[in-house]
Amino acid sequence: MQDDTLSIGIIGAGIMGERLLSAILDQSPPLVKVSGVWDPAPSAMERMATTFPQVPRLADAGAIIAASDCVYIASPPASHLDHARATIAAGKSVFCEKPLAVDVDEARAFVEAAADRGAVNFPFASSLAVATLMDWIAQGAVGTASRITVEVAFATCTSERSIEARLMAGDIPVDLTGSVGTTAKDDHNIWMLEGDRGAVRLCDWSVAERRRPDGTWERAADALSQVEARPIALRRQIEGVVRLTRGQPHHLATLDEALNVQEIVEATLAGGATAAG
Repeated sequence: MQDDTLSIGIIGAGIMGERLLSAILDQSPPLVKVSGVWDPAPSAMERMATTFPQVPRLADAGAIIAASDCVYIASPPASHLDHARATIAAGKSVFCEKPLAVDVDEARAFVEAAADRGAVNFPFASSLAVATLMDWIAQGAVGTASRITVEVAFATCTSERSIEARLMAGDIPVDLTGSVGTTAKDDHNIWMLEGDRGAVRLCDWSVAERRRPDGTWERAADALSQVEARPIALRRQIEGVVRLTRGQPHHLATLDEALNVQEIVEATLAGGATAAG
């Protein structure tokens, strides 16, 4: 019997590559199979041989592309576009880690050429908590949006100690604050959307909440911790990759959306934010 299960090849055997690889191997029932993994670092390939002996370790990126229906690019950012171009040129689909590229102009040219044959891994796109927030927004929980607030905090960080930025999403202000050493957790974050009828927020990556009329917050009944939510999000990522590769509508972040995010980030770094070292 012919096996028509879609195959995913992985370029890059770091944290992200290993995370998706583990999720693919843990599938039940399986949605895809792994065609192989490759990393230019011998130490990474040795680790793959020890940790995942059942996964083929191929000779180079070209071998991964040739063996796969879709290629997951989890290598360092500077290499993303080279691998993505080669994958698209071979007629395969691309699922790329963020950022799409390190050069915005090159990213624009690639997105125009690749059309709809790729997606970028923004985990919120596969988050059940974010799906809940979208449902609440569609039901009118926010009304006309007036403000977005993002607060992030880390226990430790080797670079900036704090950052403040104001962006604009159309005519809606987006206020971003970040700090280090202000939380006992590894990290803590709140993403809030306010409007004339209420507010919703995402807490610590995986908990959806909406504001009651009295100002208190109601947690989604099916809220999960990040540890519980991650396997579900990874399964949804794999489902999205299958739909992408088959040319079907999917929920993953498109190349156009990833480019838009990169343009906003670059504009912020170019002068829209203040940071304290």
